Amino acid sequence: MEYIIIGLVIIIIADIIAVKWFFKIHNDQKSTNRMLEEEQKYHHSALLSLQKEFTEYQVNLQRDFDNLTKISTKEVNHLDRKINKLNSELPSKIRKVVGHIEFAKPLDKN
Repeated sequence: MEYIIIGLVIIIIADIIAVKWFFKIHNDQKSTNRMLEEEQKYHHSALLSLQKEFTEYQVNLQRDFDNLTKISTKEVNHLDRKINKLNSELPSKIRKVVGHIEFAKPLDKN
């Protein structure tokens, strides 16, 4: 009879230890899950911030590229007009220079 009582006491103590151990593991798992959820929220917000920053960077880069394209197009058009003006005036300038050369007095009189 005493063996039965000792066995029952050991079983009851083992059950109490097992239940406490289970609740400890369960509470640890809950706290781990909470920490993981908070970390996931943090990473999610960090990724959203990174996406927003990258999108703003792309928009600013595109805006700068468009401005440079507009400025360079204006400069190219301006230079093109200057070249066309010089090309249109070139024949008259050549005539003036050649005319002076043709009607100049020769320096060497041999």
